[in-house]
Amino acid sequence: MFSEILVAINGNAQSDKVLELAMRVAHDATRVHVVSVIAYEFSAPDLESRQASPASWAEQLHCEEIVEKARLFLQARHIKCTATVIAGDPEHAICNHAREQGCDLIVMGHHHMSTFERLVGNSVAYEVLQNAPCPILIEAG
Repeated sequence: MFSEILVAINGNAQSDKVLELAMRVAHDATRVHVVSVIAYEFSAPDLESRQASPASWAEQLHCEEIVEKARLFLQARHIKCTATVIAGDPEHAICNHAREQGCDLIVMGHHHMSTFERLVGNSVAYEVLQNAPCPILIEAG
């Protein structure tokens, strides 16, 4: 049914549930694109140059470890996948990457926001839901 699935994870406890959910809808012809989004100010895509700040370097490495762990998890289950760290604000980066990769489903988590958090802004999942180029499957865990 779905041929290109984008899975957005951030390394929190819910990330494993998000991967499990994506596996349940994947089939032999499905390619899964695992992404973790890092804020521009913390991105350090060229770690070899050593020009990034220690905080940027640590955050970039953390995100790379997250997507690599997910890639290995999926490959061990014979699911074709890619793993990418994307710089930007999560809601736009996720939608843009899904559009660029021709994804026909986005799978992501959702955390429950406090009343104050809801007053000051929408969740990433809500923003992706409003702007996604394809259906979204949310693990509300």
